[in-house]
Amino acid sequence: MSETLLQQVVKVAIVLVEFTDSELEFRFPEIAWREKHKLQNAVNLLINRGLIEQVQHPVYRYIGTPAENSTLSRMWLAMKIKKVFTCQDVVIFSETRKTYVQKYVSALERLKIIFHISGQGYENAVYKLADNQLNQARH
Repeated sequence: MSETLLQQVVKVAIVLVEFTDSELEFRFPEIAWREKHKLQNAVNLLINRGLIEQVQHPVYRYIGTPAENSTLSRMWLAMKIKKVFTCQDVVIFSETRKTYVQKYVSALERLKIIFHISGQGYENAVYKLADNQLNQARH
């Protein structure tokens, strides 16, 4: 299965840490000049999700996890500690609402940061961190 543009932009942001629009465009030569807005849309989505920040125009920085003790960082910490977990595990450990956990787990699964390994539904689905995430402090 091929990666989405958003997944590819996340991987580039992780590698570069700080980058400009031009550096990002250079990493995606297959995107036609008329479709450059797709890259900007991906960057804006990652800014909204708290994964990157705009340092100054046009410089961006990958920040990974949001500020300590935020809802997202508590959920991420729960997953890092458990390594193999259910949504219910994350809800209990992070003291976060079920709907937030489900959305976060779905987003991480789409980005291939976590993988569904067994079961179905909220109570029974079991997830695992991707092997490359086990030794990283940030996602």
